[in-house]
Amino acid sequence: MKGTHVKMTMSVTAWNGKLLFKHRKNHIVSQGMKALLYFAAGSGIPTAGWSYQFPTPGAGSSQMKMGTDTTTVTVESMVALVAAIATIANSASVVLSKVATGHYRVAWTSTWNAATISGTIGEMGLYMYAGAPLDATLPLANPTGQGAGALYFVSRLSAADTDFTAFAVNIAKPLVIEWDFDLTFS
Repeated sequence: MKGTHVKMTMSVTAWNGKLLFKHRKNHIVSQGMKALLYFAAGSGIPTAGWSYQFPTPGAGSSQMKMGTDTTTVTVESMVALVAAIATIANSASVVLSKVATGHYRVAWTSTWNAATISGTIGEMGLYMYAGAPLDATLPLANPTGQGAGALYFVSRLSAADTDFTAFAVNIAKPLVIEWDFDLTFS
């Protein structure tokens, strides 16, 4: 029967003066999976939301990060990029949309202006703010919900996983990354 299943997918598209790759798969890590559990339980995530302050890049806001590692494959227990670049995106946006009947999307986009980030990109990470303790050990009975809040590593895309080919940033052009989270009824 149609509508009895919901398919969740995440994909990443990257531009750096030209399209580098489109809709590449990525890997949701343990903290991302726990965030989905908290959302299903109605505890902690809905109050602040994953997109908390995403359009205002900063140390405490939900954000994307780039990294240089090209040899470490993603494992579920990862809590950070292996070799993150400290440069925070210059701008960011989040758009919620209905793509088609039964297909909904959250699109997070981050832009690093020309000459603001350099080096070889071998990994990318999506970090989201959550009030729930996404680093808690499961099982967790009767979660209490909103806490002080922190940034958690939700998903990773990497050259080591063959998700994309590592690339040297063209510093004459902006680097733009769009991370999509799609929900589709099936």
